[in-house]
Amino acid sequence: MTYQLHAKLQQLEPYKVITENCNIRLDANESFVDPGEELRAKLLAAWGSIPLNRYPDDSYRELRQAFGKYYGVDPELVVAANGSDELLSLLIGCFLKSDELLMLTRPDFSMYGIFATNYERKLCIVQRDENGTMDVPKTLEQIQKVGARALLFSNPSSATSTVTAKEDIIELVDNTDALVIVDEAYMDFSDQSVLQEAASRTNLIVLRTCSKALGCAGIRLGFAASSQKVIDAINALRAPYNLNTLSEATGCVVLSQRSYIENAVAQILENRRQLYEGLKALETSPIIKKIHPTATNYICVKTDHANEIYEALKARSILVRNLKTMLRITVGTNEENRAVLNELSAIVNEMEEAGK
Repeated sequence: MTYQLHAKLQQLEPYKVITENCNIRLDANESFVDPGEELRAKLLAAWGSIPLNRYPDDSYRELRQAFGKYYGVDPELVVAANGSDELLSLLIGCFLKSDELLMLTRPDFSMYGIFATNYERKLCIVQRDENGTMDVPKTLEQIQKVGARALLFSNPSSATSTVTAKEDIIELVDNTDALVIVDEAYMDFSDQSVLQEAASRTNLIVLRTCSKALGCAGIRLGFAASSQKVIDAINALRAPYNLNTLSEATGCVVLSQRSYIENAVAQILENRRQLYEGLKALETSPIIKKIHPTATNYICVKTDHANEIYEALKARSILVRNLKTMLRITVGTNEENRAVLNELSAIVNEMEEAGK
């Protein structure tokens, strides 16, 4: 007998991770900031004291305390996880019954839809406004109309890099009984967080990650903050020892380095300003339709020629993210930013001369 995969599994397509080998990688929204010798020494000391033959502390108390101290939240109302992806999988897979609706926004992070499909969740979509921010009245109206049980979205937007104001998010949360899950992966680059509000609202979950501003994409470390009952439910759902000890130790060290994190964010914001100004100068070209305002560590370039520009940059050993109607360019070092601006300007000029 031959085993046959379920039709749903046969039709699945994996999340596409770009593997091309280019000299400049500005496609994954990683931090360009090097931790430096002092922080490296602290990390090595922490790793060297880990008893690898023992399971970690399943409560991850020290790590949650470090997170709570840095962000000013109660560590007892925080869950640590193997990246935000683990939390997204748990929330989408377990917080909804089979007949309940999950609302997603469009555009947004593609993995939300992939997780929902994997768990056979019923979906409804609400469109963001033309700038990529949440249209709160429209969203509330749609939640009421379709009876959505939960709403999941990123803020700042993972798709367009724009941010929705904190007061608008709170208005949304306070005017619905639906569970509102706000993915704040990029909020360290903005100031519109609702993380401080999570403890006092029974229908709000805020997700954070160490992959962006903290420069720790490699350790796969994420957090959820919410009210006590919600946190208790997440802890009951997650696997025991869901986070490895190396990631835990790294998170404890990095989150205790406030000056390092603040300096890293400041460097990224300054380089973001320079890259944004350079890209805005290209907006006079008919090839470039719009440079989106940004509240993240990347900038979205709207263009009808995304595929062609993407391939031309790749031929010059520069990798960005191709979103078909947009190019997403991660903020890099000064040298990387200059290189992408110079090459992009040359490509745009060539396309103009060719009459495109």
